[in-house]
Formats: sequence, C-alpha cells, structure tokens
Amino acid sequence: MSRTRKNKKYTGSHFASNFHAGIKSKSPMFSSDNPMKQMVMNEQQEVSNRVQEGIGSLKEKAFSTVDQFKSGFETLEYSKMKHPPAPNDVVPEKFGDRRAELEAYQNRHKSELEADAEAKKKEEELEAEKERLMEEYTKDGYTDDYSDDMDKKEARLEHKENKGELKEQFKAEKAGLKARKKSGELSGKEYRAEKKKAKQKRKAGKKSSKCKKKAAQGKSHKRWYRKNCT
Repeated sequence: MSRTRKNKKYTGSHFASNFHAGIKSKSPMFSSDNPMKQMVMNEQQEVSNRVQEGIGSLKEKAFSTVDQFKSGFETLEYSKMKHPPAPNDVVPEKFGDRRAELEAYQNRHKSELEADAEAKKKEEELEAEKERLMEEYTKDGYTDDYSDDMDKKEARLEHKENKGELKEQFKAEKAGLKARKKSGELSGKEYRAEKKKAKQKRKAGKKSSKCKKKAAQGKSHKRWYRKNCT
C-alpha cells in the first residue's frame, strides 16, 4: 500500500536496506515456503529438465549419424577390396617426358653454341677489316679511295671519311703518347714534341686528302689547288 494512502510522509528509508532486513528477518515475502516462489522454482526446474532432455536427444542423433557414416565407409572399402578395379581403369602416374626434355636441352645448348660462334666470327671479321684498313693507309694516314670517275658528291664524302680516319688515328697516337709519358718513357718536353709531330701529320693528311678531292671534282685549275697542291 502506498504511503500516500496511509497519509504518512516518506521517512527516507532505502529500499535496499528494507530488502536486506526482510531477508534477515525471514518475512513472509522472502520465506522459502512462499507459494509464489515455490511455483517459480518448479517452473525453472521443468525448463532445465526439458533442456537436458533435448541435449541428450541431439547427442544420440549425432552419434547415430557418425556410426552410419563409419559403417558406410567400411562397406565401401570392403567392396573395393573384394572387387578391385581392372588394369585398364588404372591411370599410370606421369613423371614427365624425359626424352622431350633431353631434346629441348640439347637444342638449347646447340643454339647457344651457334650464337657464340656467330659472335666470334663477327668479331674476327671486324678485326680483319680493321687490319685491312690499317694496311691500306697511305703515308698521310688515310685510305685513298679517290678515282677519276668519281662525281663531286662522292669525292666530298670520301674527303669526310678521310678526315674521320685522321682524327681517330690522332686520338690513338695521343693516347699512346700519354701512356708512355705516364710510365716515364717520355719526358714532358719529348711528349709535347711528339704530340706536335702528330698534329702536323694530321694537318698534312687533311691537306693531301683535300687536294685529291679537288682533283676528283675537276677543280685542279683553281687557285687554291695551284697554290697548295702543286
């Protein structure tokens, strides 16, 4: 009953303290022989029993399923042992075609040998061409390929090639002189003198090639040719 119906004011007591006090004093509300409490406990026990029965039935079904699976598997294995497959039904295991692998390796090795031989052959051809050009060098340091039936453009291109040959030869001579100077074979004065000679040789070669170019172009009557080439 509410305190308002009792016409009483709230004294400030706490529900928790009243609850604990009722438990300690075993008031009718909290006593074990309360019919409402006994009914709730009975319903809880029934629910627990039903849950246990359901778990037990599920376990029995699971065990029966496992037993059926085992028996079926054993029956299948026994049937295989009793009736083995025919020899034609057995597929042999494949470990790779060793003959094909060996042939592929031999072909690959042969291709590598052929490529090495081809590279070596080309290198030998380049060396032979270089030696031939060195032998064909004139005393001025270039290959003389001028001819009387050469037109002006061909003569101009030949002169350009000769200047390139003279430049490469001067570089090689300069590198050789530097190496000799570094090793102590040449002093600084001797190195400069030899370098000056190489420059003069290059200049003379360019002048000689230009004279032959003018002659091949039919300009031997020109003033520059008469002054420098005769």
